[in-house]
Amino acid sequence: MIVIPEILDHITTYLDADSVFACVSVCQQWRDLFMPHLWRTVDIGATPHCRIFACGGNQRQRYRWISTLFLKYKKHICDLTVTNHGELLASLDSNPTELHSLTLKRIAVNSVSFMEAYDTERSVDERYRDGKGEYSLVLNTCPWKDAIPREAFDQDYSGEAALTRGSWLLVRNNPNLRRVAFDSTWGALSFKITQGFFGYPCLMQPESVSCLTEILSMLQSLQHLEIGSRADDYLFTNLATILPNLESFVYSAPACFMPWDILMQPHRALKRLVFKERISTEQLRAIAVALPVLIQLSFPEAFNLIEGFINMTGNNHRNGPDMRKALECKLLECFDITDRCADLNGVLGTLIRFPIDLEVHSYEFNGETLLELARTYRKLERLQIDLQDDYSWAMVDFLNECPATLRAFRGNGHIALVADVLGRAEWSSCTGLEELDMEIVGIFRLTKEQEALLDNLWKIDPSWFEATMNSEATMADKEAAETGAVEQARERALQLGHTLTTAEAIALQHRQMMYWTQREIYRRLGQLTQLREIDFFPGEYWEPDGYPWMGHPCTLEHTLMSGFAELAGLAHLETIRFSGLDFGAGEADLEWMMKQWSMKKSVVNGRTHLMTGLGILGGLDHLRRIAFKIDEDMFGKKEGD
Repeated sequence: MIVIPEILDHITTYLDADSVFACVSVCQQWRDLFMPHLWRTVDIGATPHCRIFACGGNQRQRYRWISTLFLKYKKHICDLTVTNHGELLASLDSNPTELHSLTLKRIAVNSVSFMEAYDTERSVDERYRDGKGEYSLVLNTCPWKDAIPREAFDQDYSGEAALTRGSWLLVRNNPNLRRVAFDSTWGALSFKITQGFFGYPCLMQPESVSCLTEILSMLQSLQHLEIGSRADDYLFTNLATILPNLESFVYSAPACFMPWDILMQPHRALKRLVFKERISTEQLRAIAVALPVLIQLSFPEAFNLIEGFINMTGNNHRNGPDMRKALECKLLECFDITDRCADLNGVLGTLIRFPIDLEVHSYEFNGETLLELARTYRKLERLQIDLQDDYSWAMVDFLNECPATLRAFRGNGHIALVADVLGRAEWSSCTGLEELDMEIVGIFRLTKEQEALLDNLWKIDPSWFEATMNSEATMADKEAAETGAVEQARERALQLGHTLTTAEAIALQHRQMMYWTQREIYRRLGQLTQLREIDFFPGEYWEPDGYPWMGHPCTLEHTLMSGFAELAGLAHLETIRFSGLDFGAGEADLEWMMKQWSMKKSVVNGRTHLMTGLGILGGLDHLRRIAFKIDEDMFGKKEGD
């Protein structure tokens, strides 16, 4: 097979590592071409490289095999992830000097082959036993002996000295590094520090400062840095001097820097900042001033981290003195809190003062905070929250007041009452929504006796009954339309030889009211012309008594009589999800859906599944996915129901 090399080279940009590994074994031509791409990014703990480095022997044989491969392909390696100590020693043996990214994270706890290097840190003449005999080690074999001073790190020997100095030697030997990350699992020794007084940061010793500054000042292309090792405070307050071009910094330890220190040296290039542990309000306020181009601020493990933000006794965060000060961080686009907090209202109550554009991912806060989000963040694009209690009014008002830039409103517990939806202004602000989670409940339901009465009316004349149910009404003339429809039905029934009873008239009026309500809701949904995905059942929500309740009674029906066909006008709609509870679909509804979306019906273990085919037909030819969860006995018997 002959393939132009330029084409293959272009193909590799679209392949993952496993696919490139498979291409290597096709033929010699492909092997020669794909091999450099295979070794461009090396993660020894992940496929396919964990299989490439696999060796049937002991740890020492595996170390030699890794060293051999590193020596052979080191000119291709740009992105290296090391997962244990033996791999670090093997990479030092090959001495790569053109790395662009280096990540150190421990997966294997120990590596026997690296223990020899550990003990060279101790004594030239020390003899020890490895289970096979005694031998001596020579200190001069350590490649980091003169390059990385031992005095820069803690004196307490914990078996990690060689690991620490070897790690920093690898960083030092690659001046073109753009990304350096010491994961907290790596377990290297910390820099030497002097413990500060309560409330004041720890100070790094001069020898530690000298070592760290010398190494990092060589990395002028560095864009991302995560070190930890008790160096975060010093680094963060001196970033403008040491790494003026750095764009991303991860704060691994609790923030102990003094706010005025960062204010004295503002950083003009830092765009992304991650705090893995606690930070105070005043520190965050100083960051907002000192980092004028900050775009993303993240708290990936935000459980009770932000000191002074979270009020564990209630939602009285508005009364705090910090609430009177606005945080100026004008370019911030993303504030990401991805973990559950005991009370996020305290956090968001302070963050609400950010005059910024942002993306929020958060959990469980109240309706007032939700509305303040809508009124404050006028360029908000995505919002994902969970609502615990009855905040239907707040959710509907949010859709009425949200900024026109909003593209997604997702989360669990998005329960909207019909009375709130129809009793408030129409959704004029959220017409740009593309993703929406909302379960609409409170639809009027008939009693079994009323259903039986309407069954009898339908049997008298199905066409008359359906015409009565299909009569249109608007908000202005709803009551008049209901009364007029009943009178018309009474007259038509007399023509058919049937006198409409009071109970039948009430049932007929209630049924028409039920349909009118749902048609009005579908009409409003049909105005969200940019909608791509809608979930009518956004997961579980929590009842006030604390017990989860899946689904909700009296939900919106998804039938033609209820106005479901209004969704046919959404030109961008790709995905619809239903709960199936109160589905209410009759055979006519199913036939319409199957025709419009080219679906196939199958019954498995007593449950009905509707699946779309590959060829999409009908008015919703753009629809690519529809998710149902319904039982066979939920389908009605009549064409008109």
